[in-house]
Amino acid sequence: MAVRPVKKVTLVALKASRDALVSQMQRYGMLDITDLTTRPEELPEGLQCPDPGTDDTLSEYASDLERLDQAIRLIAANEESGKSFLAVPPAATEEDMERVATAERGDIMARVDEALSLYGQIADIRARVTRIDQRLEQLAPWLPLNIPVEDLHDTREAVVLAGAMPAAEWPAFIDDIREMNTLDLEEVSSDRESIRILALCHRLENLTLTRALTRAGFVRAEFQDEKGRPSDIAAGYEETRREYAERIESIGRQIAAMTDALPGMRHLYDALALLRDRRKAQLRFGDTANVFYVSGWVPARDETAFRRAMLSVTDAVEMHFRDPLPEESAPTLIENNPVVEPFEAITEMYSTPQRTEMDPNAAMAPFFFAFFGMMVSDAGYGILIAIAGAVMYWLMRRKGTKVKLVMVVTLGGISTLIWGALFGGWFGFTFNTLWFNPLEEPLTMLIVCFALGLIQIVAGILLKTVAELRAGHIADAIFGNLCWVLFFVGVLLLAAPMLGEGAAFTAAGTAGKIVSLASVAGIVLGKAGMSFAAKWRTRNKKSLFSAVGTGVASLLGGVMALYNVTGYFSDLLSYSRLFALGLATGVVGMVINSIISMLVSGTGVMAVAGWILGIAVFVGGHIFNIVVNALGAYVHASRLQYIEYFGKFLEGGGTPFKPFRVKTRYYLLKQSSELSDNMKEA
Repeated sequence: MAVRPVKKVTLVALKASRDALVSQMQRYGMLDITDLTTRPEELPEGLQCPDPGTDDTLSEYASDLERLDQAIRLIAANEESGKSFLAVPPAATEEDMERVATAERGDIMARVDEALSLYGQIADIRARVTRIDQRLEQLAPWLPLNIPVEDLHDTREAVVLAGAMPAAEWPAFIDDIREMNTLDLEEVSSDRESIRILALCHRLENLTLTRALTRAGFVRAEFQDEKGRPSDIAAGYEETRREYAERIESIGRQIAAMTDALPGMRHLYDALALLRDRRKAQLRFGDTANVFYVSGWVPARDETAFRRAMLSVTDAVEMHFRDPLPEESAPTLIENNPVVEPFEAITEMYSTPQRTEMDPNAAMAPFFFAFFGMMVSDAGYGILIAIAGAVMYWLMRRKGTKVKLVMVVTLGGISTLIWGALFGGWFGFTFNTLWFNPLEEPLTMLIVCFALGLIQIVAGILLKTVAELRAGHIADAIFGNLCWVLFFVGVLLLAAPMLGEGAAFTAAGTAGKIVSLASVAGIVLGKAGMSFAAKWRTRNKKSLFSAVGTGVASLLGGVMALYNVTGYFSDLLSYSRLFALGLATGVVGMVINSIISMLVSGTGVMAVAGWILGIAVFVGGHIFNIVVNALGAYVHASRLQYIEYFGKFLEGGGTPFKPFRVKTRYYLLKQSSELSDNMKEA
């Protein structure tokens, strides 16, 4: 349960064995490869890195994978429903992957091209349908026009104009054309925004009409190369649209009939993804015409296993291992037992610890576990959450953040069951209370919440103290951290006389005064002393006057250090969210049950209907309460870790250890018996 040591490894081998060695690296999943294209200073003299942007092989893999992804998504939309997203992926051997990537690749990609071609036809037809819809929308206001549009043109003696103008300009337009003698004006259609008109006049009055239309904002209608009445044109478009819809449906059936190709496409996707990852790894190496050079990190415990794995491929390989240098930015490898490991997902969302820091997961897991259950605090809900999480975990079976989060929820359900039993909460009902009922004793609940918060705050300070001691900062550890712990202990002891009478309580109060005053003195004087020492070391001219000035300034700084108590008090108040969410779950559950009680209190037919509706409300209401409060518990429990806890001792900013390993989307890659035996030995 710690940050595990890693070792720097450099490897040199002949290019002839590069592909086999890279496959072995991926198979064993031990090496975190350093990208030498971004770290040219690590390259030995005479070596260079290839340019990934100009690599044809990588581009070919990327292109095929993109096309495969598009085809799979397209065809999978027609796949029969009922397949759960939690279903365990099928398994495949490395030989299967190699066969699919070589012998079957051409046939599968031909099916991919066929599917994408069909989809391209659909996309083209849909674009045409969109243009038809736009044209129908433009034609709609002209449907009342009972004249073929090809006849809407000027003659030798007359001018014909069809178009639209803003409705607000219509009265002014009528005034402008009032004196015209040869004008024949027809209103085709109108709405609140515009009016469509057909205007016919003698050429002698064309100028007058044109000026009036221009002032009115007239826009001439465009009928392109269409012929016939607008209603006939629209009917033709509608018929074409129906033909296009039938064509899309026909092509859709062809695509749906290709679902039998999905297993092969998915298989090829994973096979090419493995090859792409291997090629990406190779492009991080340095090389010459005959050899290649690898730099990376392996877990210290796997040094022998990694060496054995590489030598099993070829004897012509040279490897060197060493511990990381103090100034090196080595990746952080975190390993925990199966109980703590799921909570790594919470830390990963915050930041990766630096390799010189302690692993925060073991110190965080008990608090997250307790806080989650306390905020849901219903034993019935806890049973359902734990069962649902366990089933999901069993079905998913793949390691990764998603699985870790599912396990966190499962453990949260167990915590909820424990707290629910202590508080006597079972699906909104209260009975068999083992400790106390928060709804009846809210003050006790608030005290418990603050007590847990104080414990976590003190734990965070103690962890910071340990970190300071490990770094050799003894003064900071004592005066900047440990004195605050003593201060909190003293404050608690000061409250002892309020809890009872007698010599023991009085002695505890007296001890509290002494401890509190001593810790305050330690904080002030310790901070002042450290500040004075730091300033005095850097001062060029040292005199009595400068010593007094520096001492006064340092002492004021020490007094100001007491201001941190407001921050700790603010942190402590944040734990009231445990109180609020814990009560909210119980109150909402009680309200749901009260509604059900009213529904089932009827007689006769109403009683039957009430029971049916009551069951629906019970199931739906409590599921809603579980989802909302479990989500709230997860968010707020995480927030308490990130802000009130990790902020005390965890700097973060480390680089996670990411080994080059097998990563697939659709298939699980089976390990060979030789690999399994070697991994067990390792």
